[in-house]
Amino acid sequence: MRHAQLDPGVDEAPGRPGRHRRPARRPHGEPLAYLLLVLALALAVALPGWGQPSVDTSPRLYFQPGRALTGAFSTWSSAPSLGQQSYDTGIAPVAAAVWAIRSVTGSVWLSTRLWRLLLLLVAAAGAARLFQRLGGPDGGPVGRVAAATVYAVNPYVLVEGSTNPILLPYALLPWLLLALAAAVREPRAWRPPAAFAAVFLAMSGVNAGVVPLVMLSALPCYLAYARLVERTAWRALATATARCALLALAVSLYWLVPSLLARGVGASVAAFFCYLTLLRRLGAARAGYSTVMFPIVALAISTAFEGYQWTALGVLGVACALLGNVLVLRR
Repeated sequence: MRHAQLDPGVDEAPGRPGRHRRPARRPHGEPLAYLLLVLALALAVALPGWGQPSVDTSPRLYFQPGRALTGAFSTWSSAPSLGQQSYDTGIAPVAAAVWAIRSVTGSVWLSTRLWRLLLLLVAAAGAARLFQRLGGPDGGPVGRVAAATVYAVNPYVLVEGSTNPILLPYALLPWLLLALAAAVREPRAWRPPAAFAAVFLAMSGVNAGVVPLVMLSALPCYLAYARLVERTAWRALATATARCALLALAVSLYWLVPSLLARGVGASVAAFFCYLTLLRRLGAARAGYSTVMFPIVALAISTAFEGYQWTALGVLGVACALLGNVLVLRR
């Protein structure tokens, strides 16, 4: 008599081999660990600056989310001064989400904290799912909880990466990789590539989409893993990648085109984030002295590309600027 082979992931009912199989229960400690993680994240987000509005790079997103949503489809910003080319046209998904939260809470402080907490929870859940996908049967509860905790609770995320243009793509990156993995498993299906495009759309194109485009550098890493470890065929990898890229490009044209038109302000975007970092670490007074370095950088570029000839007066000026910065920063 042949006995039915049991799935190692299910339990067998006592006394009746091979029948009434039921899924193995998840360890009781894992839900408790996730609950503690949620509480820790909520405290880390809510306690600093309790009751005080705390916005990041776009105050209008939190104070006037409705106007941010309607202005997301315009390639021109009417402020400041006479206006400028907008490189935040991809803010529409974020503005819609913040507007919905603000409509319920009615508070800038609370809606900001809830949005940030939501992103951290999405990041933790995605990291746990991605670990389970890559770990397979060996991806136990300890690994899932550790992956979720390390990905969502680390100094970079809670301090330097806490601004919306960075945190949103960071939170959705695991889900983007999961959608790509599903597309690789089913190269002839269009649903996984559609999920990939939806996640990339949700990453938004804030600040000319710099961070989401940088996050795409993780995709070749997964494709290499699928080829070398899972032995996926080249054709399946190419088909899945092409479909994901095609749909992601289609749903992102509304901010990709204005971002390309605004590519001249890309350096300003990067410099703005660098200056914000200086403000946070050194303070406004000491960070202001960094502007003294601008002429030195310009002289270095002019020397390299324009054949600038140094004079004694120029060397003296650079030496004075450097000495002044050293004296100020050492106070």
